[in-house]
Amino acid sequence: MSDKQESVARPPRPDPAVRGDQGPHLDRSGGSPSASRVDVVAILRVAAIDELARALERDQADPLKMSAQLQRKTVEFGEQRRALTARVSASLLAQYEAAVWKGSRPVVAAARDGACSACEAPLEPGARRRVREGGQIVPCSGCMRLLCDPIWVERDFMPPTLRPLPKADP
Repeated sequence: MSDKQESVARPPRPDPAVRGDQGPHLDRSGGSPSASRVDVVAILRVAAIDELARALERDQADPLKMSAQLQRKTVEFGEQRRALTARVSASLLAQYEAAVWKGSRPVVAAARDGACSACEAPLEPGARRRVREGGQIVPCSGCMRLLCDPIWVERDFMPPTLRPLPKADP
């Protein structure tokens, strides 16, 4: 345990083989220890404190374990992000960072029916052609999100269970 954590001291477990004046006295009727009401209340409180101590230790262990896992994941995602951004062109990365800085979420949106799926701003004809035919990513003139063709994204990257259902023809 770290310096910040405190442990509740528990008494050692009694050895059943050791008997004597220190151990519980057996009642002749059922073999259970004889005790006064004060003893019963005291032992119930001890049991409650022991349970609370165990619960506290469990509760402290889980967040500490989760915190360590989150730190490992943060490092892992940072490494993955650096590797991926090294593969992206500088201009596209600058557009992405600008959209992030502006607060547009999600940063990447679909270009559907000639418009941005997020803000519904129409695409210029040249941008529409670059997205549809060239598979390029273009910035939206309305919200600055990066727009891509959803068909190739869905086909190449999205798991089948997450793909949208095709529109039914009327």
